Amino acid sequence: MLATFLAGHGRGLSGRRSPLHTVVFVLVISGTIYSIVELEYPRLGFVTIKDADVVLAEVRGMMR
Repeated sequence: MLATFLAGHGRGLSGRRSPLHTVVFVLVISGTIYSIVELEYPRLGFVTIKDADVVLAEVRGMMR
């Protein structure tokens, strides 16, 4: 976050915007958020774990 702040602050002081840097930043942030959502909800989205319920049931059984 500090690097992003410093880069944005430096660009703001120069008065110029770089479309390439803007697009790359948006893609990186979007990819990060998408990856977090994919990991949070394994049954939905592009990457699915069909046997997640079976694994959770096995783990629960071992805890008893």
